[in-house]
Amino acid sequence: MSLKLLVVEDDEGIREMLNIVLTYEGYDVVMGKDGSVLDDLETIKPDIIFLDEWLCNEKGSDLCRKLKADPRTSTIPVILLSALMSVEQFSIQAGADGFIRKPFDLEELTAVINRYA
Repeated sequence: MSLKLLVVEDDEGIREMLNIVLTYEGYDVVMGKDGSVLDDLETIKPDIIFLDEWLCNEKGSDLCRKLKADPRTSTIPVILLSALMSVEQFSIQAGADGFIRKPFDLEELTAVINRYA
């Protein structure tokens, strides 16, 4: 059974690239462009959630705090994605399980997935 990854990214190009690469690597990928996709977590049942920090009207770190505060979702690993140099700091503050600084390469992405698989 392949891991199910939920990727929340508002940039269409990055979203498409991640979908292609992760699907090619054998993962079951669900994509979302904003936090509304998190309303379907009970149906999606992701093994790992990737959240972009700067979404249209919300921050990935704020969504992460909500996920980690909810007993139903608190154990799902959440990885924040950002080009900001302070990504490590706000990931820790949000209770994220990890972070990836953009731009990133496939090896880094795969290493993070394997860490939480």
